[in-house]
Amino acid sequence: MSGLQLFIAGLVIMLALAFWNWQRSSEQRNALQQSGFSADQRLGGTPELALDTRLRQFALIRADGYERFAFDQLRSAEIGFDVRAEANFHYRIELQLSSGSRRVDYGSEWEAQRALERLNAIVKEP
Repeated sequence: MSGLQLFIAGLVIMLALAFWNWQRSSEQRNALQQSGFSADQRLGGTPELALDTRLRQFALIRADGYERFAFDQLRSAEIGFDVRAEANFHYRIELQLSSGSRRVDYGSEWEAQRALERLNAIVKEP
């Protein structure tokens, strides 16, 4: 195989895995919705951070399942980051809950900051 053929084969495999992961995450979103959770606010990230303002709950949705938490279980939320090779940064929201901690990863500082601001504003609403 030539280099181009290997590249194309690798690209096809990556796209197939991404589609499979998206499909499984979509199934988890549907299961969450069937359990009574209405994701009226989606803040993105990995795992996906979704909020139900009526029930005052948030969920972390992964391809292999989801976790639900009441707003009052959230003790704090802040931006965290790692410095990786060649000065690349990896940004996340670090959630401190009454039952432990969780992370929601984002592609940029701007995305993480925007999601954190929305989360804080919604959780603090009466």
